[in-house]
Amino acid sequence: MNLTKIKTEEYGREDYLLSSFKDPSNYYIVNAFGNRVYIKTTDRATAIAKADEIYGKGFYNVRVVSDKDDLSGKKWDSPETYKPVRGNQTTRGQRKPN
Repeated sequence: MNLTKIKTEEYGREDYLLSSFKDPSNYYIVNAFGNRVYIKTTDRATAIAKADEIYGKGFYNVRVVSDKDDLSGKKWDSPETYKPVRGNQTTRGQRKPN
């Protein structure tokens, strides 16, 4: 398996959130800058090997493009205003109201 022939393309959030964006490959990783790095191959094992070669073994998980994961189908006002939301508050340990 010759990993040097496998090409990668990196796109920023403002690019891949556009409705006209077409994914160049089925496999990608999200790097530390929040950009998607697409690995142009048809085999997941090869994509994992290429990601390990570039960034080091086990640093990034290779993701698969799917309809559930694809944010480009949604219409955003502007891509730079999109921020992922995480729940950080729970009701555990709080007092019950009177």
